[in-house]
Amino acid sequence: MRLTIFFVLLFASASVARTVTCEPDGTATLCPDDAGPCFRVGPCSLGCDPMAGCLVPSNVSSDFLDAGGDLTIPAIDLVWRVSSDTGAIERWDGGAVRLAGPVDPQTGTRFEIEQQADGGGPVGVLSVGRLGVPAGTKLEGYGSLPLVIRAAGDITIQGVVDVGALAEAGGPGGFNGGPPGQRGAGPGAGVAGPLGTEGCQHLCSAGSSGGSFGAVGGAGGSIALGVGLEDGGPVDFPATPAGLAYGAASLTPLVGGSGGAGGVFPGSYTSGDPGLNPAPGRGGGGGGALQLVSKVRITILPGGVVTSPGAGGGGCISAGGAAGGSGGALLFEAPFIAVEIGGAVAANGGGGAAADCT
Repeated sequence: MRLTIFFVLLFASASVARTVTCEPDGTATLCPDDAGPCFRVGPCSLGCDPMAGCLVPSNVSSDFLDAGGDLTIPAIDLVWRVSSDTGAIERWDGGAVRLAGPVDPQTGTRFEIEQQADGGGPVGVLSVGRLGVPAGTKLEGYGSLPLVIRAAGDITIQGVVDVGALAEAGGPGGFNGGPPGQRGAGPGAGVAGPLGTEGCQHLCSAGSSGGSFGAVGGAGGSIALGVGLEDGGPVDFPATPAGLAYGAASLTPLVGGSGGAGGVFPGSYTSGDPGLNPAPGRGGGGGGALQLVSKVRITILPGGVVTSPGAGGGGCISAGGAAGGSGGALLFEAPFIAVEIGGAVAANGGGGAAADCT
């Protein structure tokens, strides 16, 4: 499945306001620092806040003024990983561009865990002045919480930002895929297919279903009436239904995708070769949840990618194929948002693995 990605253009002035007055009609009056005349902006579609005028992000507070220092991921051909639980940004081979903790002494950036305003769970919030991900650089998100990056200035991406699942592990705020023979995790978890029939000469079980999120995931593959058993009797396994869709189109609260179900065993069938005994795969994890908020603009330059894919189901031996996890959530909020030609934003679901009918 593919999740609709939600963009919000926050209406605001480019000037820094000295005084912000929230009006009853949903607009705001801004009086700039340069002693110019006050002026009205709005409507403030996401509400009004005395500290930030119309720039009130979803899910988290509008604390831009204490955002901290700029953060540019080093432009080297390596993968950097950002933790939604601690705020640490580290390379796979060691080294760090940001240490774990509330305030990083090297960059001046801040990290905190906030409770979402709309009844959702906690999120990890990294506050920066400006964020840059240059070409040739990949920033991967991981952790148990959804990730929010909140910038007082521009967010510019020419490399890759990936908060997708990794094998059975969900992305940040996403849910894990299911072990063999079990459903995935999450509100829209995929459902494991029925156990195979005893005495099967071939795989005799429907496939497991994929994870759901903003839309219903893929059903497990069915087996038509008439697949033979050793005693000659027919068997019919209908498609395994997917879990229920969940989440709001506005991505409030912010939550990740659900895991696909693990593959199933074909009853007590074995091939006689211990190396080919049934070995179902694990379900793919659900894509993570990422919210980018900028007081100025978010720009995805040519070659830039922001993605939150679900992982594909794991392979198997003499068993049913495991199902893929759903795509995750990507929420952009800024006065100006530009995805230039050659840039990409995607949150696709993972594919299901093929059954092995040997």
